[in-house]
Amino acid sequence: FSRAREAEAEALGEHICATGLLPRKDIKVAYAVADMVVVPSLYLDPFPTVILEAMASQKPVVATVFGGAQEVVEDGVTGYIENPYNIEGFACKIIALLKNPEEAKRFGNAGYRRVGQIFTLNSQIDALLAWYTNGGKHI
Repeated sequence: FSRAREAEAEALGEHICATGLLPRKDIKVAYAVADMVVVPSLYLDPFPTVILEAMASQKPVVATVFGGAQEVVEDGVTGYIENPYNIEGFACKIIALLKNPEEAKRFGNAGYRRVGQIFTLNSQIDALLAWYTNGGKHI
């Protein structure tokens, strides 16, 4: 990082709240007060539900390229996908959303629509039934 980047990163400290593990009853409140949800995981989580929860809460997401995040987040539409090893690139995505609340709101709204259209129980049942109907082939 350059000195300017270090200063910018330091200033981000006022925007970050690391809560640690929250009781289930407090999760909705955490999403409600969040500006965005950041998932820089290196773990190959096949389907990170935290991203669905964030999008269902109308929050933009900055997520990892690893695991299933790329299947949920539409890069540049519902949030950003970035390699967490690219620390500067990841930070730039976060800063961009903090500096542009209108874009963050657009992403959050788009994510909410996406969850309601694609990731509902009924849509998943329909996809599973279609898979069985087509002999296990994706349609």
